Amino acid sequence: MTDSSEQQDTVEPKRQIRLTAWHKVVLAVVLAPFAGVLLPSLTLLFLGMLPTLAAAVAERGRDRHLAVTVGLTNFCGCMPLLVELWSLGQSFHVIGTVIGDTYGWLVAYSAAGLGWLIYLMMPPFVGAYYKVVTEAHLQILKRNQRKLVEVWGEEIAENAKPAQQPGAGP
Repeated sequence: MTDSSEQQDTVEPKRQIRLTAWHKVVLAVVLAPFAGVLLPSLTLLFLGMLPTLAAAVAERGRDRHLAVTVGLTNFCGCMPLLVELWSLGQSFHVIGTVIGDTYGWLVAYSAAGLGWLIYLMMPPFVGAYYKVVTEAHLQILKRNQRKLVEVWGEEIAENAKPAQQPGAGP
């Protein structure tokens, strides 16, 4: 058995959840009353979460890290608008007042911008972190190597040949 076949045996494929037509009908019947009651909130969330929709459309990857990062910060930014809507009484008469609140939109869309910044700035920070950790590990290995030479003598270090790269030749 080769390594690749062993690896294939140990990696389990992701299970896909498939909704049948019956599941979709039941889901629609259960969620329809909630959507009717929460329609002003859902309308406000749809308008507030447009940057998340743009991030989801712009991202081509499978993992959707950008959409998740922007979505979570954007949702947190939409919360003041939702709280204001709920405190004034969730209705379409009140939603015009909440939509007219420019400060709330500034907060919601600035939070989405913060999500974009987090997404863009995280790779350099992680790269710098791993560089520091790798250099520290390298220093520990060099210190351990010097200790081995002290214990076993210089003959060990003199007879040691550096490992050749694959395909480098003799």
